[in-house]
Amino acid sequence: MFDILTAIYYDDLHDLRGKRILKPPYTTAENALCECLDTLDPETAKELKQRFRIVAIEQRDKAFLRGSRFGAQLMAELLEGV
Repeated sequence: MFDILTAIYYDDLHDLRGKRILKPPYTTAENALCECLDTLDPETAKELKQRFRIVAIEQRDKAFLRGSRFGAQLMAELLEGV
């Protein structure tokens, strides 16, 4: 628990992120995206893939922090009555 809180506090979520974006095993959405990217020329596909990764990582980190904060707030409210 301390490691998770420390990572959140210092905004260092590298060890808590889980599976890398657009790396096997693919989710259904990633698979569909990769199929679309395969129809493009290699340079364009590579650049779009990198941009998709950046957006997905930002959204994943924000969602993780929102969930963590919600959990912390819920825990604090539950412990108020104890």
